[in-house]
Amino acid sequence: RGDPEHTRRGGQALYDLVYDAAPWHELLPRGHTFSVEPRLWSCTDLTSSHLVWARTKDAICDSIRQYRSDKPAPPPRGQVADVPLFVSCYRDHVRIFRDMSGESLHRRGYRDVMHRAALNEAAAAGLLTLAGWGEALAAAGGDGEGLVLADPMCGSGTLLIEAALMARDIAPGLARSLLLPDDTSASSSRRESSSSSRSGGGGRGRGSGSSSS
Repeated sequence: RGDPEHTRRGGQALYDLVYDAAPWHELLPRGHTFSVEPRLWSCTDLTSSHLVWARTKDAICDSIRQYRSDKPAPPPRGQVADVPLFVSCYRDHVRIFRDMSGESLHRRGYRDVMHRAALNEAAAAGLLTLAGWGEALAAAGGDGEGLVLADPMCGSGTLLIEAALMARDIAPGLARSLLLPDDTSASSSRRESSSSSRSGGGGRGRGSGSSSS
């Protein structure tokens, strides 16, 4: 975060700020791709989102070239970059964010392709919670053996899949990978804790937090 100095205007001020903002050669190891998504509102000397994108990209690549000869490339078309960056320029204040999730967190990771008519997974988990599925599982004990859940208009089966995940006490998003740095000991510990909870019985309120995971 920072304020472009008055002695450097527009794109050059942004370039200088981004260049010194982080050790880019460490954040973007050799062979990693990156992308820049610009956002621009009410800046004095920046009037083009394309300029924000270009100056940010140039600054990062030039900074890396101080340490090695190669520069990071953009991701292949249709794929998420290894290091997706968002640059927000608002009223002459600049913030740079690194996306740590890639795709939207509502996507659990068990579908390779999402049909446009398919029910949102988080919405399905919310509907099950409102319908009392979690309470029914808790009352039945274990993984809900003997309970029956009928979905007469199942379509792609989102409600049934989410109900089964709740019954097995599988944390939402456990099947997907996140765009985390190499040092992920804390994240790995939380993931292992979520995985081990499966053996402790089913459906104890998983749906209540599922819309944000």
